[in-house]
Amino acid sequence: QYTFHDKNYQVAFQTLNNNMKLLVYAPVDEINAQRNRLVFGCGIVMAIILGLIILAAVYITRRIVLPLRELTVATDRFAKGDWDISIRCYTKDEVKSLTDSITKMAESTKFYIQEINKMAYQDGLTGVKNKACYLDYVEELSMGKKEADLEYAVLVFDVNGLKWVNDTYGHEAGDRLIIAASQKICNVYLHSPVFRLGGDEFAAILSDRDYAARETLLQQFQENVELFILDDEKEIELSIASGMAVYPDDGEDYENVFRCADERMY
Repeated sequence: QYTFHDKNYQVAFQTLNNNMKLLVYAPVDEINAQRNRLVFGCGIVMAIILGLIILAAVYITRRIVLPLRELTVATDRFAKGDWDISIRCYTKDEVKSLTDSITKMAESTKFYIQEINKMAYQDGLTGVKNKACYLDYVEELSMGKKEADLEYAVLVFDVNGLKWVNDTYGHEAGDRLIIAASQKICNVYLHSPVFRLGGDEFAAILSDRDYAARETLLQQFQENVELFILDDEKEIELSIASGMAVYPDDGEDYENVFRCADERMY
């Protein structure tokens, strides 16, 4: 290989039979041109293949790996009791089927849990909140009593004449009397939770608008005498004893406020 006029040449020679030498020379660029074209073509093919591999990896990641990752996170939340899960999946394969199944399972579980909680905190006879719900409500209320602006009123109710109705007309009539009493309480205290504490005893805890109108509502409740229709011929006056106390005026904690309301009822 030599350089002539700033151009590289490569020389090859062959000795002939008469001891003469045959020399052939050509520019290096022309000699390597075909090889360079082949290397360049191979490079383009490799770049295309690499690009396809990257696109396939991105596709698999977006269509399979990410949904599976979201499924893992969702099932972990589901196991911890969080049923408000949302899983994104845009495929139409087995991953999509699995995603739909888990979503439906979460929705069904949430529905049944809500129904179970509703049954656990609802009085079976009257439909108002039961004592278990009352105890949880009071606990939350007591935890918030440190707030300076916390105000509420407690009303205690007792259905008069329940024993007489039970003894005279039977327990089915007594149950109807209790239902009528709970309806009257709920009709007056529309914006407050009403609880059946057991037997013929009820309680309501007033806040916000019912608390602001507590005196008016109590007067309305005591003045509006209703008739309990036992059957087509018999009507009995629906008599409900009531007492009200206010926090913090009538007690430093819920227990004392309730006791005050209970004493005023009697």
